[in-house]
Amino acid sequence: MTTLANDGDCFKCGKPGHWADHCELNNPAATRAEHEGRIHLFVERWINGKIATHQKRRLIEEENRMWNSAKTGAGK
Repeated sequence: MTTLANDGDCFKCGKPGHWADHCELNNPAATRAEHEGRIHLFVERWINGKIATHQKRRLIEEENRMWNSAKTGAGK
């Protein structure tokens, strides 16, 4: 399968050059600080009007699921 370059910003992290399916944020955070930083990123993107409220909520829920799965080993 060929992956096309994204000439816009990633929906998940807001950085250019890749799609959300290939975002580094798809992997669980290694530390609590990284986990909290990701949530802060989503809130900042919402505050700046880059994502809607329902999108922010979904991203935070997904991040919390990954974090909790990684902590309990459920994702392994």
